[in-house]
Amino acid sequence: MDELHIRKHSATHRVPVDPLRFCHPAVITEMERFRRTREAAYFRAELRGFQPGREAEDWSAAEWQVDAEIAAEYARSQPRSR
Repeated sequence: MDELHIRKHSATHRVPVDPLRFCHPAVITEMERFRRTREAAYFRAELRGFQPGREAEDWSAAEWQVDAEIAAEYARSQPRSR
């Protein structure tokens, strides 16, 4: 699946709040988010034996996973209040 197809297809699914708008640029770039999502989707597909027909589900779940990881990284990067 190419990037254009993924973006077009992803737009039809529920989209999580964009964690990048809350992050300092040093935390993660859009390209890094895409790379991490692609890798997570691949591993999800691998776990189910690469059976066709659930690629969009894999991608959507991977986006949620990566966004949660980004949000956690951002939270860890913030100074703690006393």
